Amino acid sequence: MEKYHLALLQYLSRNAEYQKQHVYVDEWTELFLTTPAPDLYMVGNQTKAFPEIAKLDLKDTNTLALLPQWKIDKIGKISLPPYSLKWDLASDPKFEEGVLYMASLNLKQPACFTMLGIVCLTKRDFNLAAAAFKRAIALSSTQKEILETKISEIEGYIIDSRKHAKETKTMVVKGVGILILVLSVIFYLVRRSLSRRAKKI
Repeated sequence: MEKYHLALLQYLSRNAEYQKQHVYVDEWTELFLTTPAPDLYMVGNQTKAFPEIAKLDLKDTNTLALLPQWKIDKIGKISLPPYSLKWDLASDPKFEEGVLYMASLNLKQPACFTMLGIVCLTKRDFNLAAAAFKRAIALSSTQKEILETKISEIEGYIIDSRKHAKETKTMVVKGVGILILVLSVIFYLVRRSLSRRAKKI
């Protein structure tokens, strides 16, 4: 879990403006800021691990061709956290475990609950994600406005999902009712036909 401690410390060492525009597992920053919250579960892990980046010559264009686009976009910028030159936490097999562990150790750190909410979204646990974001706001997160937007998106998605489920259930009930009616009419007509044939005999 050392990598996650380091990522959080590097995040907390930055100013409030930086913290407002990033999450401490920085690989998720762009997705978190630009993707509607309910859609994050479809994104999943879009990065690949490049553990040897620290040893590469980042001025070599051939080297840059080997890197994922999100690292190319950030190379040389102040926003690039030092840990990302060595590790890619988004593709770490212990990513979820690491985020959960950090949240359990830092119960008063809003950044940990923001990241926990992202993990919940990737698992389609929308209610827990909203609860995590609300907790981050209660802990005075610098990302209050962003988190409020995410919460609104999640709650809207939940309402729409329930409405859609209700409409689907209503359609199914109506469909079954119509099917029963049709079968009843067919049964009646067949029975009537058989009754007439019996009378002729």
